[in-house]
Amino acid sequence: MLFAGTVLLVAVGCWQALHPVVRKLEYATDKNIPGPYRIVFVSDLHFGGLFGTSYGETLVRRINEQKPDLVLLGGDMVDGDLPFVLQEGTLGTFRKLRSTDGVYAVFGNHDKRLGSGAVEREFLEEEGVRFAVDENRMVNPWLNLTGMDDYLFGNRRADYHPEPGKFNVFMEHEPRRIPEAAGKGYDLYFAGHTHAGQMAPNRLITRKMYFLDYGSEMVEGMLTTVSSGYGLWGVPVRTGPKPEIVVIDIKKAD
Repeated sequence: MLFAGTVLLVAVGCWQALHPVVRKLEYATDKNIPGPYRIVFVSDLHFGGLFGTSYGETLVRRINEQKPDLVLLGGDMVDGDLPFVLQEGTLGTFRKLRSTDGVYAVFGNHDKRLGSGAVEREFLEEEGVRFAVDENRMVNPWLNLTGMDDYLFGNRRADYHPEPGKFNVFMEHEPRRIPEAAGKGYDLYFAGHTHAGQMAPNRLITRKMYFLDYGSEMVEGMLTTVSSGYGLWGVPVRTGPKPEIVVIDIKKAD
């Protein structure tokens, strides 16, 4: 019985790992925005030998189906073998992403595990992806994006701040600065990295490691979202929350 149960659990986990869901949220703001605005956030793609071009094309199609105004990539676009990914062409699928205000990314630990991330950044920028690394980027006249470098390999002491009077979005790969960003007055926060434990027992660990290891909740008025990620690391099994694409619709408060 134990063996049969284990086999069933792994089988369900394999199926779940390959069937991402779309998680939709809404955020009402008192700030002066021109109208409804849709952000699509994905993290932890882990392009590599296990997940190649067809995987990337499916992701792009699913994102485009949401008709986003802005696409945010939360790091770990590559699993580690960048030369293979570049040769295989998976990152090239990003050129097909369609959004009103473009595509912005931050680095994750896997992106910088074997170097500075400069080669990956150069390639992705040629495909239309802009990076925000310890800096503010004005996405449009009313929306500021603060993007932080990977916490493990970047400058942990890098300063950051919201732009006064703007709608401010904060993005980092590992969810390390949630209370701090909320205290500074950000409106939205995005991170990934945790995979929500990926397999159920691991969630007991990630819950203790982070202020929020998965899901969305309000923290001092900041809608905080930590994604389970779209891809996988290691074993292609998920027995915790499903892989996902996060969609947030911003609207004016009544």
